[in-house]
Amino acid sequence: MQAMFVYGQELDTRTDIIRAGVIPFTVQDRKLYFLLGIDRRTRELTDFGGGVKVTDKGPIGGAYRELYEETCKIFGSTVTKEQLKHSLALTNQNTAIFFLRIESAWLDSAEEVFRACQEELREIKKYNELIGVKWVVDRDFELVAFNRRSQCMWKRIQNMLCMNTTWNELRLRLILGPELTNAVKNSWYCLSQSLNDAQKIVSQSCS
Repeated sequence: MQAMFVYGQELDTRTDIIRAGVIPFTVQDRKLYFLLGIDRRTRELTDFGGGVKVTDKGPIGGAYRELYEETCKIFGSTVTKEQLKHSLALTNQNTAIFFLRIESAWLDSAEEVFRACQEELREIKKYNELIGVKWVVDRDFELVAFNRRSQCMWKRIQNMLCMNTTWNELRLRLILGPELTNAVKNSWYCLSQSLNDAQKIVSQSCS
């Protein structure tokens, strides 16, 4: 199966996705901000993700569980599986990364709340895979995620992004959202069809 952008609900029946993760993001002052994890061992930036278990009942359940565990439950009930169903996901033959939009208020609190929550959960291994979380602004995200010379991001995630999309496409989709993205696509399609029709008319009149 080719790489593609879909919305989470389209992954409900996918049994071939063996790894699923989440990258929360927000928009403020026309800039994108991405919340990434910092791996405890390597200090690389990464998504909040891992292997999909049978008990997850699919990639949405797996992605949600990994987000819940690796962020040390900081989002509580403010993030739901239903939101993931309506979130953009980049997929290839066996991996899915969900881009989950959250409130911009988290820009000021996510890192501090994570530290506090992890301190309370320090004795439980599954909540300690990461040493921290970090907001990365769009221009820096482009540098670490779409520049293969960068060593700041976990290669598995960097490769998934670099091989299956471009920064410009990802940015457009996240800023515009599903409705506007489809509207832009439809406008370009209508324009291209009109140009093709015009070219045919000109060709016929000249022949």
